[in-house]
Amino acid sequence: MRKYMIIWVGEVASTVGSALTSFALGVWIYERTDSVSLLTLNMLMYAVSSLVVLPLAGVAADRWNRKFVMVLGDFGVALCSLVVLLLATSGSLQIWHAYILTGASGAFGTFQWPAYKAAIPLIVPKEHLARASALSQVGDGLAELAGPFIAGALYVMSEVGLKGILLIDFATFAFSTLILIIVPIPRHKTAETTAETPASVIGDLRLGWQYIKQRPGLLALLGYFAVFCFFQEFTYPLSQPLLFETASPDAAGAAMSKMAIGMFVGIGIMTIWGGPKRRIHGILIPGILSGLAIALAGLRPSLTLITIGGFGYFTLLPIAEGSDQALWQTKVEEAMQGRVFAIQSAITVAVRPITLLLAGPLADHIFEPIMQPDGLLAASVGQIVGVGPGRGLGLFIVILGLLSAITSLAAYLYPHIRHVEQDLPDAQISVEAPIESRSSYASESI
Repeated sequence: MRKYMIIWVGEVASTVGSALTSFALGVWIYERTDSVSLLTLNMLMYAVSSLVVLPLAGVAADRWNRKFVMVLGDFGVALCSLVVLLLATSGSLQIWHAYILTGASGAFGTFQWPAYKAAIPLIVPKEHLARASALSQVGDGLAELAGPFIAGALYVMSEVGLKGILLIDFATFAFSTLILIIVPIPRHKTAETTAETPASVIGDLRLGWQYIKQRPGLLALLGYFAVFCFFQEFTYPLSQPLLFETASPDAAGAAMSKMAIGMFVGIGIMTIWGGPKRRIHGILIPGILSGLAIALAGLRPSLTLITIGGFGYFTLLPIAEGSDQALWQTKVEEAMQGRVFAIQSAITVAVRPITLLLAGPLADHIFEPIMQPDGLLAASVGQIVGVGPGRGLGLFIVILGLLSAITSLAAYLYPHIRHVEQDLPDAQISVEAPIESRSSYASESI
C-alpha cells in the first residue's frame, strides 16, 4: 500500500485545505451580505456544479488515464484557489466571483473523485481495499473536526485572514498535484468502443446503468443506498438546531467535536481490523446500529444522549462506507468502475438538495408544533421524547433513525443483497505499464 499512502497524504492535505477555504469564504460572504440566502446560494453552486459534472467524471475515469483525471481535478481546484487569492489580494473580489469560482472548484473536485476511487484497486491489494477505503475518509474527518476551528482562528488573525487561508489552500492542492505527478499509477484496461457502444457521455452512462441493472444484487444494493441515504441526509441540517435547542453554543461546539472523534475511532478500527470477510455485513449491520444511534440522539433533551448517539454514528460510518466501497471495487469490472461510482455518487449529490429544502419546513411547520405543550402529540409521544422547543426536532430525528435501521434490516433480509458477494464473482484487475510522465496522460480520449 506504499503508493496509496503517499497519494493519500496529498489528498488529505487538499481536503483539509478546501475545508478551510469553504469556511472562510462563507464567513466573508456573510460579513458582506448579512444574508443566509446568499450564503446558502454559494453552497448550492457547489452542489449543482458537482451534480452536473458527475456523469462526465465517471465517463472520463473509464475512458481516460485515471492518473491524468486526478491530476486535472487537483490542478483545476488549485487554479480556482489561486484566482480567488489574486482577486482578494488586489481588492477586486466580489460576491459573484465567489459563486463562480466555488462552482468551478466543485466541478474540478468532483471530476477527479470517481477516478480516485477507481484507481485504488490498481495500487492496493484486494485484501486491503476496506482499509484503504476507510483511510480515504480521514480527510473528511479532519475537515469536519478541525476545519471550522482552524479556519475561524486564522480568519480573525490580521496577518493571515482570508488571503492567508487561500494561500494555504492553494499550497495543499499544489502539493497534492505534485504527488500525483510523481507517483506512478498503473493504467487500467479501458472499455472498447464498438458500433453498439459508441464513445459518447450518454452512451457510456447508459452502459454503466445497464451494467448495474444486469446484476440484481448490485441494483438492489444501490436501491438500498438511495433510500438509506435519503433518511440519513435529513439529519445533517437538523443536528445543529437540535444541539442549539439543548445546550449553549460553546457546549454544543464541544459536543460536536466529541462526536467527530468517533469518525477517527471508526477509521482506526477499520485500518487495524480491515472489516468483516463478508463485506455486506460491514455495510448493513453498521447501518442498523447507526440508525439506532441517530434515534438515541433525538430521544430526550439531553446533551449526553446526543453526544453518545452522534459518537456512535460517526464511529460506525467509516466501517459501513469502507466495506461498501471495497465491495463495489471488488465486484465491478475495472473498465466500468468510473461510471458505476459516478452513478453511486450522483445519488448522494442529488438527494442532499432535496433534504435541505424539505427538512426546515417539515421541522418548523409539522414536527415542532405537534410537540409543544398544547400540541397534537404532547400527551402521548411527548411522554417519551418530551415537549417544548426542540422536541419536534428530536421526534423527527428519532423517526429518521428508526427508518434508517428498518431499511438496513429489510435489506439484510432481501436475498439478492445478503448474498451479493456469493452471487457475483470478483472482477479481475488487469493493468498496463505505470504512467510515469505527463506526456502519456492524454493518450486516450472519450
